[in-house]
Amino acid sequence: MLVLSLSFLTKMIKDIQQFLPLIQSKKGGENQLVFCSLFLFFEKFCRFPNQDDSLGSISDLCNALALEKIDHTFIDKKVKDYASRTIKRYKSEIRIFFQFRQLNYSTTPDFVNFLTTNVFPRALKKEQVMEEAYAYLKEQKIEVRNYSQIEHVLKIAHHQFETDLFEKIESALPLETKDLQDNLIREEYTDQKIPKITFGELKENKAHLKIDSILFEVEKYKALSHFNIPENIQLFGSRPLFLKYFERVLSESPSHIRQHKSPIRYAY
Repeated sequence: MLVLSLSFLTKMIKDIQQFLPLIQSKKGGENQLVFCSLFLFFEKFCRFPNQDDSLGSISDLCNALALEKIDHTFIDKKVKDYASRTIKRYKSEIRIFFQFRQLNYSTTPDFVNFLTTNVFPRALKKEQVMEEAYAYLKEQKIEVRNYSQIEHVLKIAHHQFETDLFEKIESALPLETKDLQDNLIREEYTDQKIPKITFGELKENKAHLKIDSILFEVEKYKALSHFNIPENIQLFGSRPLFLKYFERVLSESPSHIRQHKSPIRYAY
């Protein structure tokens, strides 16, 4: 839920004189108040209010516009009447005034490209991703209707990012490395030169200060040394990104990994 704070309203009410001609072009006090509420909310949040949002103090707006007191609930209901032609017209005027576009089929591709290129490779937390997304939309003057709309685009963009990342990793791996990975997951040992280490043993990273444990860690290192991983793979993402997938792999069993499609399996 977003709320027009008292401090923001106080500031805007002082500056509202410059917008008066636009506001007063609406017929009647109710329409002026509705338009002003939509205008101020968009000025603050770069979108229009949803059902859960608060418009702040309607009485203060009435005073600023020199209007008689109008019931808050009535104005709130009118502002959030999405089917109203008048409200749709007001919203269109406000978008034009602030030179904003809507997030739709024409603006989504660039937004997705921004996310896949600048955001997801850094493996940010969800709240950080949202901050980056909203900052981009505000800078590009793109309006988002609601939270679910941006969530939908983020989901699409993240799927595209992972698909592209896994395919690039698969393409970069030599055929011999892929064969070794498949053998490891299937626990098949065709090369006698490679120590017979299971996938479960390879994931175990708790070494003990005992000679047998230390020697076994050496055997694991020898096994891993046969995997020719190209150095350029590290350019496909940040260290936090690879650590995220590392933790994901640790939680999966060989049988689960075998069920993945080849790009995901080799990337893991």
